[in-house]
Amino acid sequence: MKEKRKFEKSYLIVLGIISLFLVVGYSSYALFTVKKENKEAIRIVTGTLVGTLTSEDTSFQENKITVDANTKKDITITLTNNNDRTAKLNFYYLDNISEKVHINYYKDTPNLPPTKDGIVLEQGASESYHLRIYNLTSSSVTVEFKSDGGLSNRELSFPNNGKTIEGIVVEVEEPASNMIPVIYDGNKWVKTSYNQENWYDYDKQEWANAVTVTPGTRSSYQQAGNGTEVKMTDILQMWVWVPRYSYTIKSEDGEHYYGKKEEGRKDDPSLALPGEIDVKFIDVTDKDENGSAQYTGLRPEN
Repeated sequence: MKEKRKFEKSYLIVLGIISLFLVVGYSSYALFTVKKENKEAIRIVTGTLVGTLTSEDTSFQENKITVDANTKKDITITLTNNNDRTAKLNFYYLDNISEKVHINYYKDTPNLPPTKDGIVLEQGASESYHLRIYNLTSSSVTVEFKSDGGLSNRELSFPNNGKTIEGIVVEVEEPASNMIPVIYDGNKWVKTSYNQENWYDYDKQEWANAVTVTPGTRSSYQQAGNGTEVKMTDILQMWVWVPRYSYTIKSEDGEHYYGKKEEGRKDDPSLALPGEIDVKFIDVTDKDENGSAQYTGLRPEN
């Protein structure tokens, strides 16, 4: 009887140790087995689950990549579960770089990079993510990626200085040599530069605009500094960058496709007064199921 009580006491101590492991952090785990017929058969397995990051780009070393000033770099990073069991993994980069550095997934990324919610990968399984890093600063920057892990049935988190990979960026090409990039400052059109971060922001519906001007003023505008007013009397044509997009035209009656009825509108859309058309930007290889892919490029504004 004394020996049995000793076993029960030891068992409670073991459970306390296991509980401590599960409380310490999501990346630590403790697994155990018990065979009641043998008091010596309690086995505790502990460890730390992490994600392994690799790339065919040889400049990707120790989970870090350096990007030169005022450039963009494409890189494919593979997240692999090299643990001895199925694990939930996340993927992020350390937010200790300039606000003018943006990291986005792009093109044929089959799956979105996992956020702190994580992705469950079986032992040995991997996923690849195609990323584009924009460095809009005047000096090179080094970006460090990380991946934490945990048991597949537990939530994940990452440090406060961790940042998730962002969505697809609208890629605007450099205008033709006779075009001058411009922005509207609230009162007038002023010159900007192709590589200026404030030229456009499609997430905020700030479009990339450019103008062509009269031959007699073209040279002076091309040599002028950013912020110089571009007078309307000198502008021959205004251009706006149209990114690749898909659209859906809905019908209120199922027969006439004049768009959908806006909130607060009483009458149905008609040929004379059309309604809203759903438009969304898509990646260069996507074919949206609710619409058709459209041309991307600089087009004249109406």
